[in-house]
Formats: sequence, structure tokens, C-alpha cells
Amino acid sequence: MFRLAFLSLVLATMVVSAACDDGGFGELVDAATDVQSFALDEPSVRQEREPNDDVATAEAVGYPLAARVGGSSDRDHYIVRVEQDGSNVEASALRAAGHCSTGATLELALLGPDGTTLLAYQRRAGCARLRAHDLAAGDYFLRVSGSRAEAYTLDATVTSL
Repeated sequence: MFRLAFLSLVLATMVVSAACDDGGFGELVDAATDVQSFALDEPSVRQEREPNDDVATAEAVGYPLAARVGGSSDRDHYIVRVEQDGSNVEASALRAAGHCSTGATLELALLGPDGTTLLAYQRRAGCARLRAHDLAAGDYFLRVSGSRAEAYTLDATVTSL
């Protein structure tokens, strides 16, 4: 059975309030992570639904999610629902091959409720992770894109204090 690994975020972080060293914005998560595996046919891993190329076609989905970015012009959008003021969002996109060191560059962005305001961002070979803190209640958007066609797993968690 083919196993698909994805990263779960850890507590160790490097807080960045302006530009990150990789050109991103927001909070960059340290590379030390726990790895969990999911079979593609497990009910806990949902499949991407198309179209989802902009915030108007974004869908609220459960996570983790198996998906594919179609190339450098494809952008996948997903809704993250924040139910309570002061909540935090953590998200990761990991290439389906299960490691971050090689493969297409993945970009992960958290957009505000207006669908345009960039709240957090990371661009990295093979995987991207981000965190955003103290968010107001509302619907936010995760945007995933890549430098070439690539299968990935998206995971997102909303926590309240």
C-alpha cells in the first residue's frame, strides 16, 4: 500500500515580522518536524476538488488533503474557517514524495478574509509551512502553487487559546 507522508508542525519557530530569509512573509516554522503517514485510501485523507483556482471557487475542506498543482500557472485555493477570535492557524504543504529537500518549489500562502491580503507565506523546495496568530473569526484562504506540476498533501489546523 502506497503511503503518503506529511509533516505535522512543531512548536519550535522562528518569528519573522517582515521578510523571511527565503523571501516569504509571516512566521517560518523550524525544519524539525514529526512525520505521520496516511494511506491515500484512508477516510482521513480527502481529495482535492476542482475547480479551485481562485477564492471564488475555494472550498472548505477537511485536512489532511491530497492534491495536485498543475504547474507554475496553477493555484489551488482552500477555505480555513476560524470560529473564534484570537485563534491561530498552522498549515503545511508537502510534496507527495514525502521529503522537502528536492522536487518542485511549493508556495503556501494564508490570505485574509478579503482573499487578497497576504498574512503569511513560505516558498521552499518540496514543502512549505506557515503559522498565523491571533486571527479574528472568519473565513481565511490557503493558496498553494508550485514551480511545476506536483502532487502534495495539505494539512491545516486552527487552534484557540
